[in-house]
This record gives sequence, C-alpha cells and structure tokens, in this order.
Amino acid sequence: MSRWHEMLSAGHPIKGLVREFPESERTVLQSQNIKSILAIPIMMGSKFWGFIGFDDCHSERIWTGVEVSILHATAASIGGALARKRAEDELIKAKEDAESADKAKSEFLASMSHEIRTPMNAVIGLTDLLQGTDLTPEQHDYVETIRSSGNSLLSVINEILDFSKIDSGKMELESVHLN
Repeated sequence: MSRWHEMLSAGHPIKGLVREFPESERTVLQSQNIKSILAIPIMMGSKFWGFIGFDDCHSERIWTGVEVSILHATAASIGGALARKRAEDELIKAKEDAESADKAKSEFLASMSHEIRTPMNAVIGLTDLLQGTDLTPEQHDYVETIRSSGNSLLSVINEILDFSKIDSGKMELESVHLN
C-alpha cells in the first residue's frame, strides 16, 4: 500500500470504488468486504501523522462533497489537537529541564560558596594574628590590605550563600521590633 502512503503523506485523500483500485490494494480491501473507501490524511503541520476514513461494506458509494468536507474538518481537528499536545509535552519537558538546571546551579553555588568561605576565614584569621606581631609599617599595611580584601571577598561569598538560600526556599526571615 505504498501508493497510499505517498498520496496521504502529500496531503491527498484516497477515495473511490475498491473495484477501480490497483489489484494489490483491491485484494486487501475486498478481504475486509470494503466496496468503497474515503481516507483523509491527518497532518501535524506539514508532517503526515496518520489518516481517518469512511468505508462502505454494503454498496459501492460515490462520496459526496459534504462527507469529504466533514472528514477533512475532523482530520484537521485531530491534527491540531495532536500538535497542541506535542507542544504542551515539549513545554512541560523544557520547564522540568530548566527547573533541574536551576536546582543544580543553586546546589553548586551553595557547595562552592561553603568551600571558598572556609579557607577565606582562615586567611582573615591568620592576618588578624599576623597583625599582632612585630611588623614594619609597610608589612602592617600589606597585612591590612589582605585582611580588608579577605573581608570584602567573604562578604560577597556570604551574599551568594544568601541568594542560594532564597532560591532553595531555605532563607529564614527574622522579625525584629524597632522604633
């Protein structure tokens, strides 16, 4: 039935009296007692999806324009519904993928921020200890720059952690009374 596939894929209907069909098709259809047939392609956009049809097993029938129109409208409705369902499924998958990527990003930020914060606290703590030793004024300025820069970097890291807590819904709000 390759002729059927070619015609339907091109958007053309198949209709007529079975006795007028090529022998290979006639054999298949007559074995099911089909005397006349009308098949309309179901298209999703420009892509052939399947077909819908009428057949008559009691008499040879010439299909009317109204019957053809009804079947065309039905096929178009089915094709539209299939396309909408496919688009909906793709949107759901894209949303799930985006949510998964967002979760991975938040977990990565939280993990990396903790990994960076620990050594940064050590750098700041050691600079505080170093400032308590005998240093030249120039060395004291260097250590103060290291400590100040470390504190600035730690502040940025803590803000990243706060954002990842907000993203994950783990941020706890504090209620404080003020004047």
